[in-house]
Amino acid sequence: MCFIGNSQTVIDFETVNSGYTPSGTSGTGFTDVFNRTNADLPNTTSETGFYWAIEDTSLSNPSIDLDQIDVTGSADFTFSIDMVAHHYLDWDTSDELLITYSVDGGSYQNLMWVQSIPDGDISNSVAALDTDFDGDGECGNVLPALTTGTNAGCTVSSSDFQTFSTSAITLSGNSTLDIRLQFNGLTAGDEGIYLDNITITETSACTDAMDFSNVQFPTTSQTITVGDNFTVFAQTYEPGVTEAAGAGTGVEAWIGYNTTNNDPSVDAGWTWIPATFNVQVGNNDEFSAEIGSALPTGTYYYASRFRLNNCNFTYGGSGGDWNNDSVQLTVNPDVADFCNVDFPKSATITEGDSFNVYAQIYEPGITDAVGQGANVEAWIGYSAIDNDPRVDAGWIWVAATYDSDVGNNDQYTAEIGSLRTPGTYYYASRFRINGSDFTYGGILADNMGNFWDPVTYNSGILTVNAPPLADVVITEIMYNSTGTDDEWVEICNNSGSTQSLSLYTIEVNSSTVYTFSGGTTIADGTCITIGIGSNGDGNFNPGCNFTPDFGLNGSIDNSNNLPNSTQTITLFAADGTTAADAVTYNTGDGANGNGNSLHVIDASLDNSDTGTNWQEVTNGGSPGTNSLTSPCATTQVEFVNTTSTLAEDGLFIDICVEIVNPSGSTATTVEVALDGASTATNGTDYDDGAGTPAAISFPVTLTFPAGSSANQCVTIFISNDDAVVEPSETVILNLQNVSGGTTASIATNSTHTLTITDNDGAGSTDIMITQYYEGAGINKWVEVKNVSGAVIPANTYYIVILNNADADNPTAADPTAGGSPSANNNLLISTDMAVDEVRRYKHNSATVPAYATPGEVGYDGNPTFNFAAAASMFSGDDLVIISTTNDSSTWANRVDVIGNGTTWGNRRCFVRNTCVSTEPSTTFDLNDWVEFTDAEVENSLTGTNPYLGEHEEAVTTWNGASWSNGLPERSRFVALSGNYNVGVSGDLEVCSLMVDAGITVTIPAGSYIDIENDLRVDDTGIININHEGSLVMVNDAGVVTLNGTGMINVEKTTASFEQYDYTYWSSPIASTTFGTSLGTWRLDRTFRYVASNFEDLDDDEFDDNDDVWAHILSTDTMTPGVGYAVMGPTTGSFPRTENVTFSGAVNNGVITAPISLSADATDTEDDWNFVGNPYPSAISADDFVTLNTNISGTLYFWTHIDDVSISNPGPDLFNYSTDDYAMYNTVGGVGTGSTSGSTAPTGFIASGQGFFIEAITAGTVTFNNSLRSNTYSNDNFYRPANAETTTETTEERDRIWLNLTNPDGAFSQLLIGFLDDATLQKDRLYDGIRLNGSNYLSFYSNDATNNKYGIQGRPTFVETDIVPLGYDARILGDITISIDNIEGILNTADVDVYLKDLELNITHDLKQSDYTFTTTDGVFPNRFQLEFINNAILSVEDEVLDDNALAVYLNDNKEIEIKQRTRTIINSVTVYSMLGQQIGTITDMNQKISLRTQASGVYVVVIDTEKGQIKKKITR
Repeated sequence: MCFIGNSQTVIDFETVNSGYTPSGTSGTGFTDVFNRTNADLPNTTSETGFYWAIEDTSLSNPSIDLDQIDVTGSADFTFSIDMVAHHYLDWDTSDELLITYSVDGGSYQNLMWVQSIPDGDISNSVAALDTDFDGDGECGNVLPALTTGTNAGCTVSSSDFQTFSTSAITLSGNSTLDIRLQFNGLTAGDEGIYLDNITITETSACTDAMDFSNVQFPTTSQTITVGDNFTVFAQTYEPGVTEAAGAGTGVEAWIGYNTTNNDPSVDAGWTWIPATFNVQVGNNDEFSAEIGSALPTGTYYYASRFRLNNCNFTYGGSGGDWNNDSVQLTVNPDVADFCNVDFPKSATITEGDSFNVYAQIYEPGITDAVGQGANVEAWIGYSAIDNDPRVDAGWIWVAATYDSDVGNNDQYTAEIGSLRTPGTYYYASRFRINGSDFTYGGILADNMGNFWDPVTYNSGILTVNAPPLADVVITEIMYNSTGTDDEWVEICNNSGSTQSLSLYTIEVNSSTVYTFSGGTTIADGTCITIGIGSNGDGNFNPGCNFTPDFGLNGSIDNSNNLPNSTQTITLFAADGTTAADAVTYNTGDGANGNGNSLHVIDASLDNSDTGTNWQEVTNGGSPGTNSLTSPCATTQVEFVNTTSTLAEDGLFIDICVEIVNPSGSTATTVEVALDGASTATNGTDYDDGAGTPAAISFPVTLTFPAGSSANQCVTIFISNDDAVVEPSETVILNLQNVSGGTTASIATNSTHTLTITDNDGAGSTDIMITQYYEGAGINKWVEVKNVSGAVIPANTYYIVILNNADADNPTAADPTAGGSPSANNNLLISTDMAVDEVRRYKHNSATVPAYATPGEVGYDGNPTFNFAAAASMFSGDDLVIISTTNDSSTWANRVDVIGNGTTWGNRRCFVRNTCVSTEPSTTFDLNDWVEFTDAEVENSLTGTNPYLGEHEEAVTTWNGASWSNGLPERSRFVALSGNYNVGVSGDLEVCSLMVDAGITVTIPAGSYIDIENDLRVDDTGIININHEGSLVMVNDAGVVTLNGTGMINVEKTTASFEQYDYTYWSSPIASTTFGTSLGTWRLDRTFRYVASNFEDLDDDEFDDNDDVWAHILSTDTMTPGVGYAVMGPTTGSFPRTENVTFSGAVNNGVITAPISLSADATDTEDDWNFVGNPYPSAISADDFVTLNTNISGTLYFWTHIDDVSISNPGPDLFNYSTDDYAMYNTVGGVGTGSTSGSTAPTGFIASGQGFFIEAITAGTVTFNNSLRSNTYSNDNFYRPANAETTTETTEERDRIWLNLTNPDGAFSQLLIGFLDDATLQKDRLYDGIRLNGSNYLSFYSNDATNNKYGIQGRPTFVETDIVPLGYDARILGDITISIDNIEGILNTADVDVYLKDLELNITHDLKQSDYTFTTTDGVFPNRFQLEFINNAILSVEDEVLDDNALAVYLNDNKEIEIKQRTRTIINSVTVYSMLGQQIGTITDMNQKISLRTQASGVYVVVIDTEKGQIKKKITR
């Protein structure tokens, strides 16, 4: 739609939907259509562009609306339209075009109709105007048509468009005009009409117009470069309007341009840019507009246009009112000063090889700076024809990437060789600056290039040779699987080098069944599979499912391509005639529908016929491996039983191992190893039975012969049959190092425990202490259990407590001796103890829990036994033993003991750890016990070992619905034999955990599993740790074992990120690569931080050599404890989150990560190192910095809140803002900025989170399990905030968070904390240096050494404290200081928080309101002070001036007036511009400060009074 003057609106359909709205569209040509088109109309010569076509349309009664045409100020309008019918004799009575109009939203009225001319029937007549709107066309107003002729006396003689117009239609102060074109019928062949150039011409109702207009400057032809600014100035004059200063009332101005030098007042093609008032020139108003920067290359003509009071336009040229004197503007392309192909001039490669071409460009002011020049695009092009890349066809252009700086040139490179087929190619370069014209580069010789020309600097030459015949072998054929066939072929490469299969074909009896794509290769030592046929059931290859590397897969139904008869399979080279390999298979050789494949036995020998050197491979074959064993038929070995018991009576015992699915061709071996946890002595308590005796030489290797299923055993002889009463002893055997067989592995029963029991009367395995409980005061208990398997007779054992000196020297203790500190602290078990009976014994006056109290709710019915009333029992450094005597032999005859005389302290509770110790022991080992709090014991559940009166030793197993042997807790070995969802069935705290084969364990967000010792996941078992779920392990020596395909998946969900954002990762898995865990991420943008490379001698906070970030390969391993920066996926929609899964054995125990000092030894505050939480659970930040004394106490977390930006300073074109580092130390955390904000760190570092630390000395940082707890929240993996608070809520301390912000989202947060042990110097644990670099705003507190702190810990709060504050700014304008959060005494009514602006001498109460001030860019380290005033001691005479006490305004002479609402002495008034420039100052209030000569804008007025300062803004 274009506007001509103020009077015409033209809809010419050259632009889609410009000025019109169709109800719908269909079709694209000039038939079967309702749409805009430029299709050629036969027999028509007047149509050259787009028009609207309707013919035989599929739409029902479509329409076109011309909406909201502005007719303000118009007296009337006329309507015209160009029309031509499709056929002169094909309009039916139902075919019609009804054009109606509406003004100001009123009812529609008839404007112009097209109907058929009546001819006696209802079809096939001439289309004509219906000027009286009676439904019939009129012979005097026929429409032209693409065909001509006469009907009913009406002749159609023209085939060109004809213009039809209405008479003027009066308007009465209307403002909007709507016109509708309604098409009815026209749904059969040849029924149609074509429209163009709809014109609405208005007659203006007003006569106002400017008396004079011109183009003032420039008035001669001008030339610019594309992208340059170009401003045109024009003047206009109207008496009584423009003489006064400033823009005349009602005057509008435009500068217009056109590519055609025609009349701007009536001709089309002009684009009008609104102009703004520039200056008063005499009686003229001068306006200007910038028109050049958006213009593409070309020649333009410009003129001016003015309008007064929304009436008529006047137009100006170089000589005044326009008179064919538009001014010419030439926009030249922005082309490079130099470009080339730098090297190589020529090259020869083999098909599939990569080939890089390097080219350079130079443009002053763009490429001569360090790094990639802005707005440069580069390509390397190639063609199979040696022609001119500048103009000729056939060139393919590959985008090139920036490579390096070469002097003042930028060098780019692109790879163009790897996908080229054999032949000769010619290559050149192409560059473009600022989207302008291309320049092309050529080459004379290596490193000698220039602009491309056909003689000297022409194209480089690349020759691509065909690869040699592939040295590969057809090794396996599946021609008839079970059921409907899935058919496939395997090809292996044993040549010693990579082989090319580019465009090779596989043929079966001269019919091609598969063609490899160009560039396909097969690596040495590997095999590939090609799907030839499939039954389409979704599973490929019954018996051993897999997905072929090439060809068909299980989802495509296309079978019987390998016939079940004698056939020949041939692998042909790309020429289609040279055979690389061929095999003839025969159904008589096997694999005919029995689920087996045919596999070559020796690929180095003749493989041409499956009757020789071939055999069957069972269980679906061995696809993808050059093996005669199916991966789906594996060998497994395990112990027949996991436990056995034998008394020390001189007998032999066989510990046997069984085999499942032995290989028919390969023997299987496995080692039986002795576990170091065994308590029996090899060679003393047992031996090899040879009579020497001789210790058994572990490990013992057991061999299962090929094809044998017979058990293999280790024989043990119990050699020590003494007469000493002693505890049971164990021989623990483990299976290890299985080999041979068919991918042999160790099954579930991998451990066997032989228990050697005592046979000397009531032995040491009869009874044991199972719980030691010391609560508050006298609340002390001992729990014992009968573990003998028989009734223990009354009066057999004593419970004896050895106190004080007896505990220190128990061998000399006699609890019955006079003066013994242990007197009365013993008790005879005087009644029979039933099998597995558990008894609880307590201090005579101990508090009895409800479940041990008869008559109380929950009483369990079990008796409680008391020590004697005089017994003091234990007090934290005593021994509790069970003995067969109670005299001087008590210690010698002990059968169990807890304690070693070491002071434990009071209120300790220990429960026997059943996954470590299930029998009594005459020696104390703290590892045999699990500590519980007294609260856990007092609130324990029945079925758990902390429950006094219950103790279970055996494994408790989950079957999917219930537990087999009591509830899990930290003293129990727990097995999961059914699927377990922690979120449904409850968190788990266990001693050790085993996940059985095929079982899935799920740990949802907010849930945990806590393991004291070991974790084992058996074959096909899975633990899924969902995002924000936790797997916590306690013992640093705990072992994580994955058997077979057992797997642990740690799932993490990223923060919501934008395109090109980085996330900081650390792997919770012991061994994984970047490609495995982050395969969909931008692994070409993956980095580790090399602290020792950092050097910042120019003090810009960036690495001088740009080598501190080292690139990581996808095959590199993620080292636990190390942080990595990885760019997220960059395709798709943004912002978004990504789910990442780390799979494998999780990290546990002590993990160290190296840290280094920077290369600049003179700077002690740039030793940044990148580490990360290595565990699948959160760790405590406080504990981490306390543990590692060789680092500063502040941690820095990347929050990727703000987008990468060209406006951020840094070494690259696009840089990130260090505003995005949240900080944390033991004072608390500060968040990051932008409009979305980021939550402050909470003190817990989430699983998988990488973060920065600052090293004090080089060495390592240590992570261990003491940093972990199931109480730590695992949800602080950095993400956008919108959190309820910016601080942790677990501790209320004297702290204040301050924000520095601007209206556009710039943000910096500061935390001040007052702590008893903090100082005013730099404290490692309390003071965090603010990161500098690319911050828009940096807010900080200072100390005496000018350190800039983002977090500062200060000594205990006193009301006289003054905290120096400063800021750095890279932006201009208003910024605001506000309180984000406040705690402790600072949040009480007795303490105010004042901000003192030392520059403006303003003291502001931040508790009452935020403080806004105006800044320039720069560094302002001493601008503010934070002061705290105690209201309780504030003098009642002190006065603070109310902000509304004074009013400031400009009088008519643009002078500043101050009106007082109170009687206040004004000392001075000073005015500043928004850039901080002082405009004026006065001390005499009879004087005035004038802004008459100042530019329009906002100014700051600072009024200094006897009661303080007030700052006001005014607008000039």
